[in-house]
Amino acid sequence: MTLTPSPNDAHRSDSPRVSQFMEQETLHDAIAKVHVPDRTSRADSTTPSTCPFHKITSDDTLVALVRSYPRLMVRPGIYPPFVHHMLYPCATGEIAEPLAKAFCCVGAFYASLPTSRSFVCGMMNEESGRLVKSFTRDSLSDGEMLAIVHAMCVYQMIGFFGGGDKDDVKAAGMRHSFFLKNHLEEEPLEEVGEVAWRRWIMSETIRRTVLLVNAINILSCRVEKQERLFFEPLDAQLVRGMLLPAPDALWQASTAEEWAAARRSVGGGITLQQALDQIGANGHLDPPFGGLEQLDAFVQLVIFTAGIEKEL
Repeated sequence: MTLTPSPNDAHRSDSPRVSQFMEQETLHDAIAKVHVPDRTSRADSTTPSTCPFHKITSDDTLVALVRSYPRLMVRPGIYPPFVHHMLYPCATGEIAEPLAKAFCCVGAFYASLPTSRSFVCGMMNEESGRLVKSFTRDSLSDGEMLAIVHAMCVYQMIGFFGGGDKDDVKAAGMRHSFFLKNHLEEEPLEEVGEVAWRRWIMSETIRRTVLLVNAINILSCRVEKQERLFFEPLDAQLVRGMLLPAPDALWQASTAEEWAAARRSVGGGITLQQALDQIGANGHLDPPFGGLEQLDAFVQLVIFTAGIEKEL
């Protein structure tokens, strides 16, 4: 799912599936439908960046992009760029409880009146705090951990960028270190087949989610939704050493065979640090990535926020 659904940023639910996912529907289908009215508002205005990364995009554009993600997560057939379309089997209605509650909060937040907004934010604040405590359990699987982190990201995106008061931002509180501590170590992946594909889906989703958390942390300070004096960066070495999000051919593959074919056709990726170095030196990425304007919105978000972190 992306700001504007397109072949590059979104994956529709009508693609073929491997046998065990044949009955999978969408995140939206797993919960009762909620009415989410479209209340588009202008993003917070900030002073344009003077560093080379301002050529990528603008603060306003990225705020609007991040603000769109919670709504996209409850729409049928569309997934945000940090949730793989095969990750959560929703057809049986057994969606993880943290996500189900987060989706309900999304609907309640955007349908609420000004007089009831603080009540909804209070619910999100309470649930976010409960999820933070749940990270202390040693029995969490990688899938359960991801569901919790994705739910917390929803609360954080609404709290920082949903249009609420600064006092409501506390509903977005997240302990980033918990997720980084549980981050799966990535190793070169040479094997193919369904097991390898599933392992890659989890690894790629974790990487994209860490990059999202880093972007939210920086962007919220950039537009003064967090106090810059209290800005606490994530593990810079870990984040900047990660590869940029995989190409769409890999990310949107619906079968292990499609994924294996895509791996053979795409070249090697570059790390976030390599991307920052190339843009800082040349104003663009080296081939085959093309111009900055050709990057998809999520990659722009990742690069831009990492590039302006030193200004905070």
